[in-house]
Amino acid sequence: MGMGSFSNVYYGELQRHGGEVDVVAVKFSRKITGLSSMLASHEAKVLSMLSHRNINRYFGVMEDECIPECGLVLEFVEAELVEYALCNQALLPDIVRQMLNGVQHIHSSCIIHGDISPGNIRVKTNGIIVITDFGLSRFDGQPPSCSTVHGLNPRYVAPEVLELADEMFRPTKSSDIYSLGMIILQTFSVRYSSVANTNDAGNTARDLSLPFNQFPPRTLSASLFYHLLSGNTPRLDDYEDVRDNIPLRIVLERCWTKESDRPSIGDLLGMWEVIYPRVEER
Repeated sequence: MGMGSFSNVYYGELQRHGGEVDVVAVKFSRKITGLSSMLASHEAKVLSMLSHRNINRYFGVMEDECIPECGLVLEFVEAELVEYALCNQALLPDIVRQMLNGVQHIHSSCIIHGDISPGNIRVKTNGIIVITDFGLSRFDGQPPSCSTVHGLNPRYVAPEVLELADEMFRPTKSSDIYSLGMIILQTFSVRYSSVANTNDAGNTARDLSLPFNQFPPRTLSASLFYHLLSGNTPRLDDYEDVRDNIPLRIVLERCWTKESDRPSIGDLLGMWEVIYPRVEER
């Protein structure tokens, strides 16, 4: 199915007692190293502490004498966030609300996700948003990791985390909020352009919705890193569907203030309910 920094993910089926079958994703450490094994064990511990409809469901660990490492058995979640948002514009406020609810459960469990990005937020066929991939998560108050972390997309990483990425990995609840702001921006900005070909239109929409869309979409250039480390934030006037939405701009700018001034997830949810009052429970 896919490959992460430390793992391969495979599609499978889990048959439970009584004959019920669940479609699952099985996540294996890609290399048998102390670091990858440690991350897998840590992720299993974190997932066992979380139970929420907006969090990837964890079934347990798969062991097989023919396979040298254990696999995390997770609920398979079908759709990508950006693709779903692109095709369901009317649901954008609820999509974000569900993401915020998921992060609120994570933070209330004294856990920091550490890698909130579009690839780690997926959507079930019934429209339920699911936060996935807790391999880089941390417990609140846990000392910073002395290990460097590669594979993070810098467009979604708070500058205080990015600045020390070559020395240690130090995500916080506040850096999760920064990342959420980037996801909200992209979710509200993605829409089909006037390009005739559907695939080209979809690709153009994704590229234009990226945080810091003035930089080439598939290039992590030195100029992008310098721009991020200098504390710059996305130029909201460059995003057509955000440009004139003053309440949304205020929310985004709050997410990207300096670390100590960012709202908590509870405050962010409260702001969201004021801007987009809940109509009905999904």
